[in-house]
Amino acid sequence: IGIEYVEQPLPAGDLPGMARLARISPIPLAADEAVLSLSAARAILDAQAAQLLILKPMALGGLLSTLAVARLAASRGVRVVVTTTLDGACARMGAACAAAALPGIPGASAPDIAHGLATGHLLAQDLLPDPPPRTLGGLLTLPKAAGLGISLAPPSGSAAPPG
Repeated sequence: IGIEYVEQPLPAGDLPGMARLARISPIPLAADEAVLSLSAARAILDAQAAQLLILKPMALGGLLSTLAVARLAASRGVRVVVTTTLDGACARMGAACAAAALPGIPGASAPDIAHGLATGHLLAQDLLPDPPPRTLGGLLTLPKAAGLGISLAPPSGSAAPPG
């Protein structure tokens, strides 16, 4: 039925079990909850416990550490997918920018793999009235200017800050 991968089928701490399963599974395995740092990613890769790493910038400590893990994974022939931890608009846009940077890391991602970034609709409310990133036809639209392309709206009834 075209399953792309199975995400974290065993507990995050069971790298030996993930490695055994990765060797026999006809479906690629993705490490998710186990990917919490560069050293954790290195341990997963050393154990050959996954064919794909799920990268959550908020869990990894930010965008630079996320891209460092992506570079390490790509150097070992392992692709990555960027997702959110059901974050607010600012963190979702950061994650989207990290995903957009992956083509600059040869072997980190593939154009046919979807990143898990359109999660804003799962929140009851967000910081912004119409929070990005916006999707159209399954694709995210990122700002053309530097930065996240976000400006926080003042609370209703108050004046915009000067400047």
